[in-house]
Amino acid sequence: MLLLDTDTVNPGDRAEAVVAATRYARVPAELTHEPGGAEVHARMDLWEMGAGADLLHRTSTGIRLRRTPKQVREIADDRVALTLLGPGQWRFSQRDVDRVERSDGWGVILVDQTAPYEFVRVGSGSTYAFGVDHQTLGLSHDTLRAAAGRLRSSPLHDMVTRHVRDTVRVVDAIPPGPAATALGSATVELLRTFLVTAAHGAVGAEPPDTLLIRTRLYVQRHLAEPGLTADRIARAHNVSVRQLYAAWARHGESLANYVIVQRLALAHRILSGPHSQARTIAAVARSCGFVDTPHFSRRFRDAYGMSPREWRLLNRRHREDDAG
Repeated sequence: MLLLDTDTVNPGDRAEAVVAATRYARVPAELTHEPGGAEVHARMDLWEMGAGADLLHRTSTGIRLRRTPKQVREIADDRVALTLLGPGQWRFSQRDVDRVERSDGWGVILVDQTAPYEFVRVGSGSTYAFGVDHQTLGLSHDTLRAAAGRLRSSPLHDMVTRHVRDTVRVVDAIPPGPAATALGSATVELLRTFLVTAAHGAVGAEPPDTLLIRTRLYVQRHLAEPGLTADRIARAHNVSVRQLYAAWARHGESLANYVIVQRLALAHRILSGPHSQARTIAAVARSCGFVDTPHFSRRFRDAYGMSPREWRLLNRRHREDDAG
């Protein structure tokens, strides 16, 4: 989804338009531009991937992003972003990581929104960022911190880089619904394995909980099925319900809440698209595993601050404004 193209914005308004689009893309940091005023250029595309994840592609003139300790305290955003940085000159500093690069190849950094950081891009360049909630990722902060300084040590480094870039190339061809959510879930699982292998052997690293990972994948594959119960999931993995709950509890998560959150995210994505107009809210709810439409509407409002119908109407108006 095109979020911003400054070629369509008055030169005097471009700098502020980039700031506004960056906030919408859930990048809670101060943004300043390298050049001034009319020289600012940016194109930003954002896709909701389901499974608590999104994908951002950005090409722009030079910028500086700074997330301050005050922002961390006041603007809670428990997310991480695996960020690919195109050829050029840049600097990134967060916790123990302080990298200054000038290269013809792609760089990879892990940005944790729960801690202050600074990123500076000198001159124009391209960025890909796959962002995901900590809860969805399911790794401890110690593991993330250990991995952040060792990303190149993972045998999956090049695979992950290609996967994120290739996903941007094909994502528009995948309609909203189970297929798009499955792609998001697969990318989350690949990211999780990448970070675990990067952190392996570092102080504070933890082994992955394979039962948790396998049941996450199972939930994503069967998300639209109303009979997706803990008993069924446990039987499919040859464990007891008690063992299943214990695996989730070790990561401070609730299986039932995870299922609800993922179903709501799927509905949110479907209702964002133009094809949802031909379907009733009840039909969308059923396609996401909800059997009770009023219950679905209440949970949707609690999660997103508006009803499913209001969210769909808002997106339709945005598309009409963009077309006009």
